[in-house]
Amino acid sequence: MPSAVGIRARRLLFPARHKCEAAGGGATVNELQAILDAADDAARRGVPAVLATVVRVSGSAYRRPGARLLLCPDGPRVGLISGGCLEGDVAKKAWWRTEAGPTVVRYDTGAEADGEWAFGLGCNGVVDVLLERVTPDAPPGFFPFLRDGLRARRPGVLARVIQGPGVGGWLTHGGDSVAHNFADPSFAAAVARGAADALEWGRSDYAAIGPAEVVFELVRPPLAFVVCGAGPDAVPVVALAKQLGWHVTVCDPRGPTAPRGCFPLADDVVVCPPDAVAEYARLEPGGAAVVMSHNQGDDRRFLRGLLDSPVGYVGVLGPRRRTDALLGELAADGYTPTPDRLARLYAPVGLDLGADTPAEIALAIVAESRAALSGRDAKPLRHRSGPIHCRPLEAVT
Repeated sequence: MPSAVGIRARRLLFPARHKCEAAGGGATVNELQAILDAADDAARRGVPAVLATVVRVSGSAYRRPGARLLLCPDGPRVGLISGGCLEGDVAKKAWWRTEAGPTVVRYDTGAEADGEWAFGLGCNGVVDVLLERVTPDAPPGFFPFLRDGLRARRPGVLARVIQGPGVGGWLTHGGDSVAHNFADPSFAAAVARGAADALEWGRSDYAAIGPAEVVFELVRPPLAFVVCGAGPDAVPVVALAKQLGWHVTVCDPRGPTAPRGCFPLADDVVVCPPDAVAEYARLEPGGAAVVMSHNQGDDRRFLRGLLDSPVGYVGVLGPRRRTDALLGELAADGYTPTPDRLARLYAPVGLDLGADTPAEIALAIVAESRAALSGRDAKPLRHRSGPIHCRPLEAVT
């Protein structure tokens, strides 16, 4: 096994590459990062923008609170706040609606709805959207918090006033730091306590604080997805995960022979021994990993490192008997995973979609990992008796 210094040197062979053009809203970039990048680009060009944020949903809606859309007068829209039914109205009227400052607009998508902001779409949902100007000389004060959280992969809470005095006011809570633009210290302290609770509970929420109503949005970094193996069948897995905006790392022990050009979308391509995967990949709680190196010895060593990690999903490509053999070899080496660790193991990996081609298998793998991490059973929605989305409001990632 190479020395630690040798491993670090070899890691530089595969830096992150080919970041998508954020101003175009490319699908290979996390949506929030694309919006922040587009706002930066508009500021550099001296162009104002309007930021639309879903802050409350009642009933059925395509997007959940935390979904965002950035509008620039001279460029494409970045982000999405609905399935496309609300964006047109927001784009037409956002500028005059925000002339006097931030405002919340309510859209009713009920079939029988009437009124100025009614949309008879039959969805039977009510969506509250916060609209605010983003000017080159005065960008929102919470933007650095969002950027830093994405860069450091650190969750945090963004609190916004959505009703009552001071609509649009904000507070950020990153665990060890709090910032806000409130003039009343006692109000800021109360909002900070609510943000701390939301961060501790790991969920978004609402609260009435004095005469104001505040939404506490839990902002999480993109899901960390690790692909152990750099074979041709890993290419569509990486591409699909990046389509979802996930942070994707490819790990492979083959050194200079690894096909670096096959993974231009990966955030990182790491050359390391399988037993060092925990040192060089983002194995985070709430993350996922799949083993697909097609080498029995490498897969065994990858599997042990992943089962010992905090990731919530570990998939292994291949028939069940092969994974049983891997576990048997680990047991012969003196390692027997606990029942809790085995509960995170999915083998054979993937949903039963009838997948045959590499792209279809990639869909089965990525879909299963998303369902497992969400605590869902991946059954058709027509068999679900409750609402599609979790209640209370759920953070968007």
